[in-house]
Amino acid sequence: MSLDIEQVLKTLPTMTKEVESLLDTLKQDFVEPKILEGKLVACPVIAGRVLQISNSSFYGLSREISSLREATIILGQHTLKSLIYSLAAMDEFKGSKDNNVLDYTLIWQHSLYSACLARTIADYKKLNASDIFTAALFQHFGILILENIEQEKISQAITLSKAQNASFKKTIFHITKLNYINLSAEALNYWHFPVSVCELIHSLKKEKIDPERSTETKILQLSNFITSAFLKSPLSIDNNPIDKEILDIVESEADFIRLLEQTDILYAQMASNFIG
Repeated sequence: MSLDIEQVLKTLPTMTKEVESLLDTLKQDFVEPKILEGKLVACPVIAGRVLQISNSSFYGLSREISSLREATIILGQHTLKSLIYSLAAMDEFKGSKDNNVLDYTLIWQHSLYSACLARTIADYKKLNASDIFTAALFQHFGILILENIEQEKISQAITLSKAQNASFKKTIFHITKLNYINLSAEALNYWHFPVSVCELIHSLKKEKIDPERSTETKILQLSNFITSAFLKSPLSIDNNPIDKEILDIVESEADFIRLLEQTDILYAQMASNFIG
């Protein structure tokens, strides 16, 4: 029996009232730093991680940020919004059940490395790295949602994809009739993530590569392809080749090696703050 995406979205957890209040505040076009700081203080776990990440090389700032007020001013509301939404959503899906079929830590490791690589390539291409990072981080979010409500079907998909060396995305679709990439985008839209991020994830849902697809989408595909080659997770089970035009986003082998080195450093700094 196929799943209805609207019904699936209704299963998404409700965040704490403090986090909800913070996210509601961020929906405004502009929020005074003093007000935003007060909302962050009410969410100490998120606030602490925002401050830690602000002082990592992730944003490449030239000096240490010592307060939440300073972080809200220097990072800017758009960047801060993406960061806070990411932290809040990840906290809701850390795999607290003893009988989880999926290894949530491994899934988030895969997603975070892909996001760090996507950000590094986006910087290299002088594009909006913040949106690309967030889209890469949550492109597989739909799998975690499905595992929470249809654990048996996800287990079947893992077994079948391994047995047939078949694409995990295709196998899940065969069993649930849901494109989990589409579900990822719809879930983030349901939680009022930035529209630009949701649209980027939506652009990934087609099976075949569109020659007219944006550079941002190609970066997401390339980062996930490379990550799948390095990590052993259900997301790495995919027998689809990648087009040369996507590989050519990075202009030379020397550039590619340099970008991977930068990604390794960035991932090492970010993993403890995002994944724990």
